[in-house]
Amino acid sequence: MTGPERETINNFSRGVSPIVATLLIIGIIVVAGIFLYFMTVNLMQENQPEGASFNALGVSVQIDPIPSGAHELFTHAYWEVGDGNFEEALERCLEAYAHPVTIQFELENNMVYERFGSNTYWLGLYQEAGAAEPDKGWKWVTGEPLTYVNWRPNTPNDYQNAQDVAGVWSDGWDDEFLTRVHRIVCERWPISFTITNKGTEPVNVKELAVKVDYRSGSRWRTAYSGQIGDVKVIRTDSPSMEFNLPHIVCEKDVLRPNETTACHIVALPSEPGTYGVRICVGDASPVFCDTTY
Repeated sequence: MTGPERETINNFSRGVSPIVATLLIIGIIVVAGIFLYFMTVNLMQENQPEGASFNALGVSVQIDPIPSGAHELFTHAYWEVGDGNFEEALERCLEAYAHPVTIQFELENNMVYERFGSNTYWLGLYQEAGAAEPDKGWKWVTGEPLTYVNWRPNTPNDYQNAQDVAGVWSDGWDDEFLTRVHRIVCERWPISFTITNKGTEPVNVKELAVKVDYRSGSRWRTAYSGQIGDVKVIRTDSPSMEFNLPHIVCEKDVLRPNETTACHIVALPSEPGTYGVRICVGDASPVFCDTTY
């Protein structure tokens, strides 16, 4: 550096106060931050699948009040909604964002007996189409593992080759005909969440990616990861039945900018003693999250 150049820089340095220098540094940092933000947005847009848009989404998770007259055990609610056949039980419970009762352990089984008596009512338990009779392929409609059973003696027996669903009797569970009319006891994990479209383009809610985690004890586990519009297909073959049970139901199918919809968990696995829920949503991957305890 030549003498005149060095002298010019020294004169400039002497003429700049510490306050002005600090403001210049802050300005440079702000401009750099804005630049990085827009670069990140552009990269996320480029990495989206073809046809997808980048939308900022607001997510808020809440625990719903227990329905009036319902019984509560380990953060789940149980209540009765009348009588019907097995498919009507699925439909009636779905109307309340619930499913026919599922039982994972002896304490829950005893509570259901105590609260709802011994007159027969449906379980959310079915034998998957194509499974070997009489005791293979039994599944809960929620996708929970079948780790506890309380079958009556010599059941399931697939009487007349036409018993692919199950109900509760005074002395245990029994496989049943789909068309029998029994009491309907619904169960619900009372969790809902809202989604707000904070972007500039409409959002197809059913196509949004979603991930639902729950905390049991000190561990986080994933209950579901997929699209909001996905369903669990319940199929039996004696007689043939097919029912599409949604995992999650949202009240709006399309969100325009600044619109909000409420969404309800219908049929997802969770463990007894679930005391934390984290839900994430997004266009192509679930990146906008909220947690409640």
